[in-house]
Amino acid sequence: MEHRAFLFDTDRYHAEIEQLLLDAGSRGDQAAMEAYIEENRALLKSPYTADPLAENWRDELESGDVQELADFILTLCYDPEGDIGLGEDWETLCGAMEELDLSGGTEYYFIGAEIRSGNFVLDPSGMGLGIIEPDDVELIYDELDGAAPELQENDDELLSELYRSLMEVYETARVHSKGLLMTF
Repeated sequence: MEHRAFLFDTDRYHAEIEQLLLDAGSRGDQAAMEAYIEENRALLKSPYTADPLAENWRDELESGDVQELADFILTLCYDPEGDIGLGEDWETLCGAMEELDLSGGTEYYFIGAEIRSGNFVLDPSGMGLGIIEPDDVELIYDELDGAAPELQENDDELLSELYRSLMEVYETARVHSKGLLMTF
Protein backbone atom coordinates (compact mmCIF):
# COMPACT_ATOMS: atom_id res chain seq x y z
CA MET A 1 0.00 0.00 0.00
CA GLU A 2 1.23 3.45 -0.89
CA HIS A 3 0.63 6.28 1.58
CA ARG A 4 -0.62 9.38 -0.16
CA ALA A 5 -1.21 12.81 1.37
CA PHE A 6 -2.61 15.98 -0.19
CA LEU A 7 -3.09 19.53 1.01
CA PHE A 8 -6.84 19.74 1.60
CA ASP A 9 -9.13 22.75 1.77
CA THR A 10 -11.14 21.63 4.79
CA ASP A 11 -13.12 24.88 4.95
CA ARG A 12 -14.39 24.38 1.42
CA TYR A 13 -15.01 20.70 2.09
CA HIS A 14 -17.17 21.42 5.15
CA ALA A 15 -19.02 24.31 3.49
CA GLU A 16 -19.64 22.86 0.04
CA ILE A 17 -19.44 19.08 -0.22
CA GLU A 18 -19.34 17.30 3.14
CA GLN A 19 -23.11 17.05 3.56
CA LEU A 20 -23.64 15.99 -0.05
CA LEU A 21 -21.03 13.23 0.23
CA LEU A 22 -22.38 11.93 3.52
CA ASP A 23 -26.07 12.15 2.62
CA ALA A 24 -25.78 10.81 -0.92
CA GLY A 25 -23.23 8.22 0.16
CA SER A 26 -25.45 6.97 2.99
CA ARG A 27 -28.40 6.62 0.62
CA GLY A 28 -26.34 5.23 -2.26
CA ASP A 29 -27.65 8.17 -4.30
CA GLN A 30 -25.41 8.13 -7.37
CA ALA A 31 -27.78 10.47 -9.23
CA ALA A 32 -27.23 13.30 -6.71
CA MET A 33 -23.48 12.90 -6.98
CA GLU A 34 -23.54 12.77 -10.78
CA ALA A 35 -25.70 15.91 -10.86
CA TYR A 36 -23.19 17.70 -8.61
CA ILE A 37 -20.32 16.65 -10.85
CA GLU A 38 -22.16 17.87 -13.96
CA GLU A 39 -22.99 21.23 -12.34
CA ASN A 40 -19.42 21.72 -11.10
CA ARG A 41 -17.47 19.94 -13.81
CA ALA A 42 -15.37 23.03 -14.58
CA LEU A 43 -14.06 23.02 -10.99
CA LEU A 44 -13.32 19.30 -10.70
CA LYS A 45 -10.52 17.06 -11.91
CA SER A 46 -10.10 13.40 -12.63
CA PRO A 47 -8.73 11.67 -9.53
CA TYR A 48 -6.99 9.26 -11.94
CA THR A 49 -5.28 11.67 -14.34
CA ALA A 50 -5.60 15.05 -12.56
CA ASP A 51 -6.93 16.48 -15.83
CA PRO A 52 -9.90 18.85 -15.80
CA LEU A 53 -13.12 16.92 -16.29
CA ALA A 54 -14.23 16.71 -19.89
CA GLU A 55 -17.81 16.41 -21.02
CA ASN A 56 -17.32 12.67 -21.35
CA TRP A 57 -16.00 12.28 -17.77
CA ARG A 58 -18.25 9.25 -17.26
CA ASP A 59 -15.99 7.31 -19.65
CA GLU A 60 -13.36 7.31 -16.88
CA LEU A 61 -15.63 5.57 -14.38
CA GLU A 62 -14.73 2.05 -13.44
CA SER A 63 -17.67 1.21 -11.16
CA GLY A 64 -19.66 4.44 -11.07
CA ASP A 65 -20.64 3.75 -7.46
CA VAL A 66 -20.94 6.44 -4.78
CA GLN A 67 -17.37 5.84 -3.62
CA GLU A 68 -15.91 6.51 -7.05
CA LEU A 69 -18.18 9.49 -7.67
CA ALA A 70 -17.17 10.93 -4.30
CA ASP A 71 -13.54 10.58 -5.37
CA PHE A 72 -14.27 12.93 -8.29
CA ILE A 73 -16.14 15.39 -6.05
CA LEU A 74 -13.33 15.51 -3.48
CA THR A 75 -11.03 17.02 -6.13
CA LEU A 76 -12.85 20.28 -5.48
CA CYS A 77 -10.72 20.49 -2.32
CA TYR A 78 -7.34 19.08 -3.37
CA ASP A 79 -5.01 18.72 -6.34
CA PRO A 80 -4.66 15.06 -7.41
CA GLU A 81 -1.15 15.87 -8.68
CA GLY A 82 -0.07 17.23 -5.29
CA ASP A 83 0.79 13.98 -3.52
CA ILE A 84 3.22 14.66 -0.65
CA GLY A 85 2.73 11.30 1.09
CA LEU A 86 5.29 8.79 2.29
CA GLY A 87 4.87 6.19 -0.43
CA GLU A 88 5.40 2.50 0.25
CA ASP A 89 7.80 2.73 3.21
CA TRP A 90 5.27 4.32 5.55
CA GLU A 91 4.72 1.07 7.49
CA THR A 92 8.35 1.10 8.64
CA LEU A 93 7.81 4.47 10.28
CA CYS A 94 4.36 3.60 11.59
CA GLY A 95 5.75 0.56 13.41
CA ALA A 96 8.56 2.56 14.97
CA MET A 97 6.19 5.31 16.06
CA GLU A 98 4.08 2.79 18.00
CA GLU A 99 6.81 3.01 20.66
CA LEU A 100 6.37 6.77 21.07
CA ASP A 101 3.89 8.30 23.49
CA LEU A 102 1.77 10.21 20.95
CA SER A 103 -1.55 11.63 22.09
CA GLY A 104 -3.38 11.11 18.79
CA GLY A 105 -2.47 7.47 18.33
CA THR A 106 -0.08 6.51 15.57
CA GLU A 107 -2.72 5.53 13.00
CA TYR A 108 -4.33 8.98 13.10
CA TYR A 109 -1.03 10.58 12.04
CA PHE A 110 -0.99 8.50 8.84
CA ILE A 111 -4.67 8.42 7.83
CA GLY A 112 -6.55 11.05 9.83
CA ALA A 113 -10.21 10.82 10.80
CA GLU A 114 -12.45 8.77 8.59
CA ILE A 115 -15.36 10.45 6.86
CA ARG A 116 -18.43 8.67 8.21
CA SER A 117 -22.18 8.95 8.56
CA GLY A 118 -23.90 6.04 10.27
CA ASN A 119 -22.84 2.87 8.48
CA PHE A 120 -21.44 4.76 5.47
CA VAL A 121 -17.66 5.30 5.42
CA LEU A 122 -16.18 7.27 2.55
CA ASP A 123 -13.28 5.21 1.21
CA PRO A 124 -12.97 5.31 -2.60
CA SER A 125 -9.80 3.21 -2.68
CA GLY A 126 -11.14 0.68 -0.20
CA MET A 127 -7.85 0.90 1.73
CA GLY A 128 -8.52 3.92 3.93
CA LEU A 129 -9.17 7.64 3.57
CA GLY A 130 -9.24 10.36 6.17
CA ILE A 131 -8.79 14.05 6.76
CA ILE A 132 -6.81 16.03 9.28
CA GLU A 133 -8.13 19.45 10.19
CA PRO A 134 -5.75 22.45 10.10
CA ASP A 135 -5.87 22.85 13.90
CA ASP A 136 -4.79 19.23 14.28
CA VAL A 137 -2.02 19.73 11.72
CA GLU A 138 -0.49 22.31 14.03
CA LEU A 139 -0.80 20.10 17.11
CA ILE A 140 0.55 17.02 15.35
CA TYR A 141 3.50 18.94 13.93
CA ASP A 142 4.44 20.18 17.38
CA GLU A 143 4.09 16.71 18.89
CA LEU A 144 6.14 15.08 16.14
CA ASP A 145 8.79 17.77 16.49
CA GLY A 146 9.03 17.05 20.22
CA ALA A 147 9.28 13.28 19.64
CA ALA A 148 11.95 13.53 16.92
CA PRO A 149 14.99 13.09 19.20
CA GLU A 150 13.48 9.97 20.78
CA LEU A 151 12.82 8.35 17.41
CA GLN A 152 16.16 9.34 15.92
CA GLU A 153 18.13 7.75 18.78
CA ASN A 154 18.17 4.39 16.99
CA ASP A 155 20.51 5.54 14.17
CA ASP A 156 18.33 3.97 11.45
CA GLU A 157 18.91 6.13 8.37
CA LEU A 158 15.69 5.03 6.57
CA LEU A 159 13.62 5.65 9.69
CA SER A 160 15.14 9.10 10.17
CA GLU A 161 14.46 9.99 6.53
CA LEU A 162 10.86 8.78 6.77
CA TYR A 163 10.34 10.76 9.95
CA ARG A 164 11.69 13.90 8.29
CA SER A 165 9.32 13.23 5.37
CA LEU A 166 6.35 12.94 7.71
CA MET A 167 7.40 16.18 9.40
CA GLU A 168 7.55 17.81 5.95
CA VAL A 169 3.99 16.67 5.19
CA TYR A 170 2.75 18.43 8.31
CA GLU A 171 5.04 21.43 7.85
CA THR A 172 3.73 21.94 4.31
CA ALA A 173 0.12 21.84 5.51
CA ARG A 174 0.98 24.15 8.39
CA VAL A 175 2.68 26.73 6.16
CA HIS A 176 -0.28 26.74 3.77
CA SER A 177 -2.88 26.76 6.59
CA LYS A 178 -4.53 23.69 5.08
CA GLY A 179 -5.73 20.37 6.31
CA LEU A 180 -4.65 17.05 4.86
CA LEU A 181 -6.45 14.38 2.88
CA MET A 182 -4.73 11.05 3.40
CA THR A 183 -5.35 7.80 1.62
CA PHE A 184 -3.74 4.57 0.55
